[in-house]
Amino acid sequence: MVSSRDGLGEEFFSEQGDTIWISEPLVLVLWITMHYPNLNLKRTLVWDKVLISKLQQSLIESASSDREILVLVGCTTQVPEKTPSLDDFYRQLALFMAVQPHIHVYPTREEWEWESGKLGDLRLFQEIANSFKAAGKDWLSYFPKTCDGIGRCKLPPPGTGMNVEGGDKMVVKPICSSGGKGVRVVSVTERQGLKCVLSQQRRQNIDPQKHMFHQEYIETLSTLGEFRVVIVRDTSPDAISAGKIVYIVLTRPRNSFREQVTRRFHNGDFFAGIISDKDVQDRKYRELVEYCLKIYQELFKRRHNPGLSSIEMGVRLDVGLSKASAEGCFFVLEATRLFTASTYGEGSCTQACKEWSYAAGFVLGRWIEECVRSRQA
Repeated sequence: MVSSRDGLGEEFFSEQGDTIWISEPLVLVLWITMHYPNLNLKRTLVWDKVLISKLQQSLIESASSDREILVLVGCTTQVPEKTPSLDDFYRQLALFMAVQPHIHVYPTREEWEWESGKLGDLRLFQEIANSFKAAGKDWLSYFPKTCDGIGRCKLPPPGTGMNVEGGDKMVVKPICSSGGKGVRVVSVTERQGLKCVLSQQRRQNIDPQKHMFHQEYIETLSTLGEFRVVIVRDTSPDAISAGKIVYIVLTRPRNSFREQVTRRFHNGDFFAGIISDKDVQDRKYRELVEYCLKIYQELFKRRHNPGLSSIEMGVRLDVGLSKASAEGCFFVLEATRLFTASTYGEGSCTQACKEWSYAAGFVLGRWIEECVRSRQA
Protein backbone atom coordinates (compact mmCIF):
# COMPACT_ATOMS: atom_id res chain seq x y z
CA MET A 1 0.00 0.00 0.00
CA VAL A 2 2.85 2.42 0.77
CA SER A 3 4.42 2.11 -2.66
CA SER A 4 1.02 2.34 -4.33
CA ARG A 5 0.19 5.39 -2.26
CA ASP A 6 3.46 7.09 -3.17
CA GLY A 7 2.97 6.29 -6.84
CA LEU A 8 -0.66 7.37 -7.07
CA GLY A 9 -0.48 10.56 -5.04
CA GLU A 10 -1.45 11.65 -1.55
CA GLU A 11 -4.58 13.43 -2.78
CA PHE A 12 -6.34 10.11 -3.39
CA PHE A 13 -5.97 8.95 0.21
CA SER A 14 -7.21 9.95 3.65
CA GLU A 15 -6.50 8.51 7.08
CA GLN A 16 -8.82 7.74 9.99
CA GLY A 17 -6.83 6.25 12.83
CA ASP A 18 -5.09 3.13 11.57
CA THR A 19 -7.29 2.95 8.47
CA ILE A 20 -6.33 4.36 5.08
CA TRP A 21 -9.19 5.17 2.70
CA ILE A 22 -8.68 5.34 -1.05
CA SER A 23 -11.01 7.38 -3.27
CA GLU A 24 -13.80 5.40 -4.91
CA PRO A 25 -13.19 6.37 -8.57
CA LEU A 26 -9.56 5.33 -8.19
CA VAL A 27 -10.53 1.96 -6.68
CA LEU A 28 -12.81 1.43 -9.65
CA VAL A 29 -10.08 2.23 -12.16
CA LEU A 30 -7.62 -0.07 -10.37
CA TRP A 31 -10.12 -2.93 -10.49
CA ILE A 32 -10.71 -2.30 -14.20
CA THR A 33 -7.00 -2.54 -14.96
CA MET A 34 -6.74 -5.75 -12.92
CA HIS A 35 -9.58 -7.43 -14.81
CA TYR A 36 -8.64 -6.13 -18.27
CA PRO A 37 -4.85 -6.14 -18.82
CA ASN A 38 -5.26 -4.33 -22.16
CA LEU A 39 -6.31 -1.26 -20.15
CA ASN A 40 -3.31 0.12 -18.25
CA LEU A 41 -3.33 2.93 -15.70
CA LYS A 42 -0.87 5.53 -16.98
CA ARG A 43 -1.30 8.47 -14.63
CA THR A 44 -3.67 9.89 -12.00
CA LEU A 45 -4.53 13.56 -11.69
CA VAL A 46 -6.32 15.28 -8.83
CA TRP A 47 -8.82 18.09 -9.46
CA ASP A 48 -6.85 21.06 -8.12
CA LYS A 49 -5.69 24.50 -9.23
CA VAL A 50 -3.00 23.11 -11.54
CA LEU A 51 -5.18 20.41 -13.13
CA ILE A 52 -5.06 21.97 -16.60
CA SER A 53 -1.26 22.24 -16.71
CA LYS A 54 -0.91 18.63 -15.50
CA LEU A 55 -3.44 17.52 -18.09
CA GLN A 56 -1.60 19.34 -20.85
CA GLN A 57 1.68 17.74 -19.82
CA SER A 58 0.16 14.26 -19.80
CA LEU A 59 -1.51 14.70 -23.20
CA ILE A 60 1.64 16.14 -24.78
CA GLU A 61 3.60 13.15 -23.50
CA SER A 62 1.03 10.84 -25.10
CA ALA A 63 1.35 12.53 -28.50
CA SER A 64 4.06 10.12 -29.61
CA SER A 65 2.19 7.06 -28.34
CA ASP A 66 0.75 4.58 -30.80
CA ARG A 67 -1.79 3.37 -28.22
CA GLU A 68 -5.29 4.64 -27.58
CA ILE A 69 -5.43 7.04 -24.63
CA LEU A 70 -8.59 7.08 -22.53
CA VAL A 71 -9.13 9.92 -20.05
CA LEU A 72 -11.52 8.77 -17.32
CA VAL A 73 -13.19 11.58 -15.39
CA GLY A 74 -14.40 10.77 -11.89
CA CYS A 75 -15.72 13.06 -9.16
CA THR A 76 -18.07 12.04 -6.31
CA THR A 77 -18.58 15.65 -5.15
CA GLN A 78 -18.93 19.03 -6.78
CA VAL A 79 -15.89 20.48 -8.54
CA PRO A 80 -13.90 22.25 -5.78
CA GLU A 81 -13.99 26.04 -5.65
CA LYS A 82 -11.09 28.02 -7.18
CA THR A 83 -10.22 25.12 -9.48
CA PRO A 84 -10.83 24.71 -13.23
CA SER A 85 -14.46 24.27 -14.19
CA LEU A 86 -15.78 21.32 -16.14
CA ASP A 87 -16.04 23.70 -19.09
CA ASP A 88 -12.32 24.48 -18.81
CA PHE A 89 -11.44 20.81 -18.50
CA TYR A 90 -13.47 19.53 -21.44
CA ARG A 91 -12.48 22.51 -23.62
CA GLN A 92 -8.83 21.70 -23.05
CA LEU A 93 -9.43 18.05 -23.87
CA ALA A 94 -11.34 18.94 -27.03
CA LEU A 95 -8.34 20.93 -28.26
CA PHE A 96 -6.07 17.89 -28.02
CA MET A 97 -8.66 15.44 -29.30
CA ALA A 98 -9.14 17.55 -32.42
CA VAL A 99 -5.55 16.93 -33.51
CA GLN A 100 -4.87 13.61 -31.74
CA PRO A 101 -7.76 11.27 -32.56
CA HIS A 102 -6.30 8.47 -30.43
CA ILE A 103 -7.29 10.45 -27.29
CA HIS A 104 -10.77 9.74 -25.90
CA VAL A 105 -12.65 10.93 -22.81
CA TYR A 106 -15.23 9.08 -20.72
CA PRO A 107 -17.81 10.08 -19.60
CA THR A 108 -18.33 12.40 -22.53
CA ARG A 109 -18.98 16.08 -22.04
CA GLU A 110 -22.56 15.54 -23.22
CA GLU A 111 -23.28 13.00 -20.50
CA TRP A 112 -21.58 14.97 -17.73
CA GLU A 113 -23.60 18.08 -18.60
CA TRP A 114 -26.82 16.03 -18.88
CA GLU A 115 -26.34 14.41 -15.47
CA SER A 116 -25.27 17.58 -13.66
CA GLY A 117 -28.17 19.48 -15.22
CA LYS A 118 -30.61 16.91 -13.74
CA LEU A 119 -33.60 18.09 -15.81
CA GLY A 120 -33.11 15.56 -18.61
CA ASP A 121 -33.14 12.68 -16.14
CA LEU A 122 -36.25 14.08 -14.44
CA ARG A 123 -38.06 14.16 -17.77
CA LEU A 124 -37.07 10.55 -18.43
CA PHE A 125 -38.27 9.42 -14.98
CA GLN A 126 -41.62 11.06 -15.67
CA GLU A 127 -41.83 9.47 -19.13
CA ILE A 128 -41.01 6.03 -17.71
CA ALA A 129 -43.64 6.44 -14.98
CA ASN A 130 -46.21 7.51 -17.60
CA SER A 131 -45.41 4.49 -19.77
CA PHE A 132 -45.96 2.15 -16.82
CA LYS A 133 -49.24 3.92 -16.10
CA ALA A 134 -50.37 3.45 -19.70
CA ALA A 135 -49.49 -0.25 -19.44
CA GLY A 136 -51.68 -0.64 -16.35
CA LYS A 137 -48.72 -1.12 -13.98
CA ASP A 138 -49.81 1.41 -11.39
CA TRP A 139 -47.37 0.23 -8.70
CA LEU A 140 -44.53 1.32 -10.99
CA SER A 141 -46.07 4.58 -12.17
CA TYR A 142 -45.77 6.92 -9.19
CA PHE A 143 -43.65 10.06 -9.56
CA PRO A 144 -43.77 13.20 -7.39
CA LYS A 145 -45.34 16.31 -8.88
CA THR A 146 -42.38 18.11 -10.43
CA CYS A 147 -41.72 21.45 -12.12
CA ASP A 148 -38.51 21.89 -14.13
CA GLY A 149 -38.49 25.61 -13.36
CA ILE A 150 -38.95 26.67 -16.99
CA GLY A 151 -42.01 28.47 -18.36
CA ARG A 152 -45.39 28.13 -16.63
CA CYS A 153 -45.13 26.45 -13.20
CA LYS A 154 -46.21 22.82 -13.40
CA LEU A 155 -47.04 22.33 -9.71
CA PRO A 156 -50.59 22.82 -8.36
CA PRO A 157 -51.30 26.46 -7.41
CA PRO A 158 -50.68 27.51 -3.79
CA GLY A 159 -53.61 26.72 -1.52
CA THR A 160 -54.72 23.58 -3.34
CA GLY A 161 -52.65 21.14 -1.23
CA MET A 162 -50.18 18.98 -3.13
CA ASN A 163 -50.77 15.79 -1.18
CA VAL A 164 -52.23 14.64 2.12
CA GLU A 165 -48.92 14.13 3.89
CA GLY A 166 -46.86 16.94 2.37
CA GLY A 167 -49.52 19.67 2.57
CA ASP A 168 -48.53 22.98 1.02
CA LYS A 169 -44.78 22.35 1.21
CA MET A 170 -42.33 21.72 -1.58
CA VAL A 171 -38.66 20.95 -2.08
CA VAL A 172 -36.49 23.36 -4.08
CA LYS A 173 -33.33 21.89 -5.61
CA PRO A 174 -30.52 23.48 -7.63
CA ILE A 175 -29.06 21.82 -10.71
CA CYS A 176 -25.28 21.25 -10.91
CA SER A 177 -25.10 20.29 -7.22
CA SER A 178 -24.60 17.12 -5.19
CA GLY A 179 -24.80 15.83 -1.64
CA GLY A 180 -27.94 17.79 -0.83
CA LYS A 181 -26.23 21.17 -1.22
CA GLY A 182 -28.76 23.94 -1.70
CA VAL A 183 -31.81 21.72 -1.13
CA ARG A 184 -34.60 23.56 0.76
CA VAL A 185 -38.01 22.53 2.11
CA VAL A 186 -40.23 25.60 1.89
CA SER A 187 -43.83 26.73 1.65
CA VAL A 188 -45.26 26.60 -1.86
CA THR A 189 -45.67 30.38 -1.63
CA GLU A 190 -41.91 30.90 -1.20
CA ARG A 191 -40.57 31.18 -4.74
CA GLN A 192 -37.10 32.60 -4.13
CA GLY A 193 -34.73 31.45 -6.88
CA LEU A 194 -37.45 29.88 -9.04
CA LYS A 195 -37.79 31.10 -12.62
CA CYS A 196 -41.02 29.35 -13.54
CA VAL A 197 -43.99 31.68 -13.47
CA LEU A 198 -47.50 31.70 -12.12
CA SER A 199 -50.26 33.11 -14.30
CA GLN A 200 -49.94 36.63 -12.89
CA GLN A 201 -46.13 36.83 -13.14
CA ARG A 202 -43.83 38.07 -15.85
CA ARG A 203 -41.37 35.60 -17.34
CA GLN A 204 -37.78 35.82 -16.12
CA ASN A 205 -34.47 35.01 -17.76
CA ILE A 206 -32.91 31.60 -17.00
CA ASP A 207 -29.38 31.40 -15.56
CA PRO A 208 -28.04 27.89 -16.34
CA GLN A 209 -25.50 28.18 -13.51
CA LYS A 210 -28.10 28.95 -10.83
CA HIS A 211 -31.21 27.24 -12.15
CA MET A 212 -33.56 25.50 -9.70
CA PHE A 213 -36.43 23.08 -10.04
CA HIS A 214 -38.98 22.07 -7.41
CA GLN A 215 -41.08 19.08 -6.41
CA GLU A 216 -43.86 18.30 -4.00
CA TYR A 217 -42.61 17.54 -0.49
CA ILE A 218 -42.55 13.82 0.29
CA GLU A 219 -42.34 13.51 4.08
CA THR A 220 -40.85 10.01 4.07
CA LEU A 221 -37.63 11.37 2.52
CA SER A 222 -37.02 13.10 5.86
CA THR A 223 -38.47 10.47 8.20
CA LEU A 224 -37.59 7.19 6.47
CA GLY A 225 -34.86 8.36 4.08
CA GLU A 226 -33.63 7.35 0.63
CA PHE A 227 -32.68 3.91 -0.64
CA ARG A 228 -29.31 4.04 -2.40
CA VAL A 229 -29.43 1.11 -4.79
CA VAL A 230 -26.14 0.14 -6.43
CA ILE A 231 -26.78 -1.64 -9.74
CA VAL A 232 -24.27 -3.14 -12.14
CA ARG A 233 -24.88 -4.36 -15.65
CA ASP A 234 -25.20 -8.12 -15.74
CA THR A 235 -22.74 -9.28 -18.43
CA SER A 236 -23.13 -13.01 -17.75
CA PRO A 237 -24.21 -15.11 -20.76
CA ASP A 238 -27.32 -16.38 -18.95
CA ALA A 239 -28.43 -12.94 -17.67
CA ILE A 240 -32.22 -12.59 -17.60
CA SER A 241 -32.14 -8.86 -16.82
CA ALA A 242 -30.02 -5.91 -17.94
CA GLY A 243 -28.69 -5.38 -14.43
CA LYS A 244 -28.22 -6.88 -11.01
CA ILE A 245 -28.24 -5.22 -7.60
CA VAL A 246 -24.96 -5.26 -5.69
CA TYR A 247 -26.40 -3.91 -2.45
CA ILE A 248 -28.82 -1.39 -0.97
CA VAL A 249 -28.28 1.10 1.85
CA LEU A 250 -30.70 3.53 3.48
CA THR A 251 -29.61 7.12 4.14
CA ARG A 252 -31.60 9.41 6.40
CA PRO A 253 -31.04 13.16 6.92
CA ARG A 254 -29.71 14.01 10.37
CA ASN A 255 -29.98 17.79 10.73
CA SER A 256 -30.15 18.73 7.07
CA PHE A 257 -30.04 17.13 3.65
CA ARG A 258 -26.24 17.57 3.74
CA GLU A 259 -25.80 15.47 6.91
CA GLN A 260 -26.91 11.87 6.58
CA VAL A 261 -26.92 8.66 8.56
CA THR A 262 -26.20 5.57 6.46
CA ARG A 263 -27.64 2.20 7.45
CA ARG A 264 -27.60 -1.21 5.86
CA PHE A 265 -30.25 -3.79 6.74
CA HIS A 266 -31.02 -7.34 5.82
CA ASN A 267 -33.83 -7.54 3.25
CA GLY A 268 -37.21 -6.65 4.81
CA ASP A 269 -35.64 -5.09 7.91
CA PHE A 270 -35.42 -1.85 5.91
CA PHE A 271 -39.14 -1.46 6.56
CA ALA A 272 -39.31 -2.65 10.19
CA GLY A 273 -39.99 0.90 11.39
CA ILE A 274 -43.10 1.37 9.25
CA ILE A 275 -44.45 -2.17 8.71
CA SER A 276 -45.05 -4.54 11.63
CA ASP A 277 -45.68 -7.80 9.75
CA LYS A 278 -42.42 -9.57 8.84
CA ASP A 279 -43.87 -11.21 5.73
CA VAL A 280 -45.10 -7.84 4.48
CA GLN A 281 -41.68 -6.32 5.19
CA ASP A 282 -40.03 -9.00 3.04
CA ARG A 283 -42.62 -8.53 0.32
CA LYS A 284 -41.95 -4.78 0.28
CA TYR A 285 -38.24 -5.43 -0.05
CA ARG A 286 -38.83 -7.71 -3.04
CA GLU A 287 -41.00 -4.98 -4.53
CA LEU A 288 -38.14 -2.49 -4.10
CA VAL A 289 -35.71 -4.83 -5.87
CA GLU A 290 -38.11 -5.47 -8.75
CA TYR A 291 -38.90 -1.78 -9.10
CA CYS A 292 -35.22 -0.80 -9.31
CA LEU A 293 -34.38 -3.49 -11.87
CA LYS A 294 -37.31 -2.41 -14.04
CA ILE A 295 -36.22 1.24 -13.88
CA TYR A 296 -32.67 0.22 -14.81
CA GLN A 297 -34.04 -1.87 -17.68
CA GLU A 298 -35.86 1.21 -19.01
CA LEU A 299 -32.76 3.40 -18.68
CA PHE A 300 -30.66 0.69 -20.34
CA LYS A 301 -32.99 0.75 -23.36
CA ARG A 302 -32.21 4.46 -23.69
CA ARG A 303 -28.42 4.08 -23.38
CA HIS A 304 -27.85 5.42 -26.91
CA ASN A 305 -29.03 8.81 -25.68
CA PRO A 306 -25.76 10.83 -25.37
CA GLY A 307 -26.76 11.75 -21.81
CA LEU A 308 -27.06 8.10 -20.74
CA SER A 309 -24.10 6.38 -22.40
CA SER A 310 -22.46 5.13 -19.18
CA ILE A 311 -25.75 3.63 -17.96
CA GLU A 312 -24.82 0.38 -19.69
CA MET A 313 -22.07 -0.09 -17.08
CA GLY A 314 -24.34 0.44 -14.09
CA VAL A 315 -25.86 3.18 -11.99
CA ARG A 316 -26.79 4.14 -8.45
CA LEU A 317 -30.50 4.77 -8.14
CA ASP A 318 -31.66 7.03 -5.30
CA VAL A 319 -35.16 5.85 -4.48
CA GLY A 320 -37.90 7.16 -2.20
CA LEU A 321 -41.18 5.76 -0.86
CA SER A 322 -44.33 7.85 -1.35
CA LYS A 323 -45.74 7.14 2.13
CA ALA A 324 -44.68 5.26 5.25
CA SER A 325 -46.78 2.14 4.82
CA ALA A 326 -47.00 -1.08 2.84
CA GLU A 327 -49.16 0.81 0.32
CA GLY A 328 -46.44 3.36 -0.42
CA CYS A 329 -45.07 3.44 -3.97
CA PHE A 330 -41.41 3.64 -4.86
CA PHE A 331 -40.07 6.41 -7.07
CA VAL A 332 -36.64 7.34 -8.37
CA LEU A 333 -35.11 10.66 -7.35
CA GLU A 334 -31.81 10.48 -9.15
CA ALA A 335 -29.69 8.19 -11.31
CA THR A 336 -26.06 8.81 -10.36
CA ARG A 337 -23.54 7.68 -12.96
CA LEU A 338 -20.80 5.22 -12.16
CA PHE A 339 -17.86 7.66 -12.16
CA THR A 340 -19.62 10.22 -9.96
CA ALA A 341 -21.41 7.90 -7.52
CA SER A 342 -20.53 7.49 -3.87
CA THR A 343 -21.28 3.84 -3.12
CA TYR A 344 -22.14 4.41 0.57
CA GLY A 345 -20.09 1.29 1.19
CA GLU A 346 -19.74 1.76 4.95
CA GLY A 347 -16.02 2.42 4.71
CA SER A 348 -15.32 -0.03 1.92
CA CYS A 349 -16.32 0.62 -1.67
CA THR A 350 -14.44 -2.47 -2.88
CA GLN A 351 -17.51 -4.66 -3.37
CA ALA A 352 -19.34 -2.18 -5.60
CA CYS A 353 -16.22 -1.11 -7.49
CA LYS A 354 -15.20 -4.73 -8.11
CA GLU A 355 -18.64 -5.56 -9.52
CA TRP A 356 -18.78 -2.37 -11.56
CA SER A 357 -15.29 -2.88 -12.96
CA TYR A 358 -16.27 -6.04 -14.88
CA ALA A 359 -18.96 -4.16 -16.77
CA ALA A 360 -16.90 -0.96 -17.08
CA GLY A 361 -13.90 -2.76 -18.55
CA PHE A 362 -16.13 -4.65 -20.95
CA VAL A 363 -17.92 -1.49 -22.11
CA LEU A 364 -14.81 0.71 -22.29
CA GLY A 365 -12.82 -1.88 -24.21
CA ARG A 366 -15.59 -2.24 -26.75
CA TRP A 367 -16.09 1.53 -26.92
CA ILE A 368 -12.40 2.14 -27.69
CA GLU A 369 -12.51 -0.52 -30.42
CA GLU A 370 -15.47 1.26 -32.01
CA CYS A 371 -13.62 4.59 -31.85
CA VAL A 372 -10.61 3.02 -33.57
CA ARG A 373 -12.75 1.43 -36.31
CA SER A 374 -14.52 4.75 -36.88
CA ARG A 375 -11.20 6.57 -37.15
CA GLN A 376 -9.76 4.03 -39.57
CA ALA A 377 -12.85 3.87 -41.80
